[in-house]
Amino acid sequence: MHSFLSDALGIVECVCCLPVLLVFTVLPGRFQRSRSLPDPNPLPTHRKDPCRRAPKAQPNSPFMGLPRELRDLVYFEALGGRQVALQICTDWARKRRIVRGTCFRGKASDTIDVRDDQPNAALLRVCRQVYTEAHAIPLRENVFFLGTYYFEQTLLASVGPHALGELRSVVLRYNTFPSNDWIFEDHESSVRYHRLEILLQMTGLRKLVVRFTSRVESCNPDIIRMNMQYDPRSVVDMAWGRRVCKMASLREVRFEFTLGGVETDLGDSRWRDLEREILKRISCPPMT
Repeated sequence: MHSFLSDALGIVECVCCLPVLLVFTVLPGRFQRSRSLPDPNPLPTHRKDPCRRAPKAQPNSPFMGLPRELRDLVYFEALGGRQVALQICTDWARKRRIVRGTCFRGKASDTIDVRDDQPNAALLRVCRQVYTEAHAIPLRENVFFLGTYYFEQTLLASVGPHALGELRSVVLRYNTFPSNDWIFEDHESSVRYHRLEILLQMTGLRKLVVRFTSRVESCNPDIIRMNMQYDPRSVVDMAWGRRVCKMASLREVRFEFTLGGVETDLGDSRWRDLEREILKRISCPPMT
């Protein structure tokens, strides 16, 4: 009987210890390999521009015979009108991190794993004239969703430093709710969230949506509002706000909140006041 109990206790001990062994032996090794994988390489700073050479006339082309306005409609349908979510993920087959894009149409969604309609980028390789007329549309006529984590690396490896000025609409996604103002200040504990200096290189950006997300649907907006430990209007004078106020091309700034993927109104008018104050300072910068 004593031997049976001893064996049974031994089995229970092995089963209970297995998760602990996984955490302290197998999983750390996999996490370490993930951290040591190389980041995606940024695109070159300088590139050959096919637009420098004038395209040859194509009098026999039915497409080029169309009015430019109609050709622009074709370009927009093929290359624009989409929501483009960019994120860095791990490619275990190639043992490196890569930028993966997901495209979808319709209402802007907080879900980035819905693959619906990819732009027809092959159109840009048809001829020099098509490239000259349409090469900026994928950047100007699509809305780009980017998370704050690896924000700069994602942009440099996908859009490239030479094309940042062509972006017109960006949704900046924070995977947290701003209950505290720490994500808007420059200090070490929040550096991965708000070091967004690359925003200043988006010299053509017209619309910036700042989206705070929580995967928990049961959060009560009233409780979230009551637990907010600062006045949102003060963000305009913090490091984050001062940076956004330097973006002279902005014409629209909006703060959104989503619970479980559903856009939610917190009922806090101070965020609308913050939007107006940012746009006011952009249009009428303070005298120095």
